[in-house]
Amino acid sequence: MLSGISSTVLAARLLELEREGLVSKKIYPQIPLKVEYRLTLQAKQLEVILRDLSRWARSWRAPEITATKTKEYTYKIK
Repeated sequence: MLSGISSTVLAARLLELEREGLVSKKIYPQIPLKVEYRLTLQAKQLEVILRDLSRWARSWRAPEITATKTKEYTYKIK
């Protein structure tokens, strides 16, 4: 199980992703029941786009402004 997310929320998000065609689900008829999720080709292609978008967003993020004791300002881009 994943930490930081309830099983109810996880199940709802996985169902949503499955309906959108981003994950596929395989159910193994055994006891206890085993369910396996995989990224679809569509999701793998989206991963490339999201990585590029994240890189672009980081490059345009506003710089941090910190004031020193002498009221001089330092600009820092992460």
